[in-house]
Amino acid sequence: RKILFASDHPVLTIERCVEEALSLDLPPEILDAFLHGNAARVLFGPREARLGRFAIDPFLSGAS
Repeated sequence: RKILFASDHPVLTIERCVEEALSLDLPPEILDAFLHGNAARVLFGPREARLGRFAIDPFLSGAS
């Protein structure tokens, strides 16, 4: 929960960065947090409907 992924793009390609991250042999939930979840939590916080209970949000309601 304390480490964020960052790359040196374009010096290093995203392919190389992901390959090296995968080579760390982290458990899947830790790898997901490292590559995405920690940054999403820190930078964007929890996702909430903009209009509260009146919002129609397919991601929150499960509708497609």
